[in-house]
Amino acid sequence: MRAMANFGLGNLGFSGMMAINAQFMRGVEEETYHELGRKLYTKQIARLIYPESRALVAAHQARAIPSRSSPPPRRTRSPRPQTSA
Repeated sequence: MRAMANFGLGNLGFSGMMAINAQFMRGVEEETYHELGRKLYTKQIARLIYPESRALVAAHQARAIPSRSSPPPRRTRSPRPQTSA
């Protein structure tokens, strides 16, 4: 928790905070890690999200519009025609 507090106060960079948290989570089963994330979201994060933001996300999901954080779709190029010299 100290790492998170220091990160929040600007006393620790993101990579430092992640390194400390990774050490803390070493040996923890993946499902336990996911459960911790779900509890953290439910108890701490969910209440911070504005209802308008939730509605916007739901509308985008309903229309299958990717978010800005989603990678763009990969484009395939057709091979260039070979020209004889």
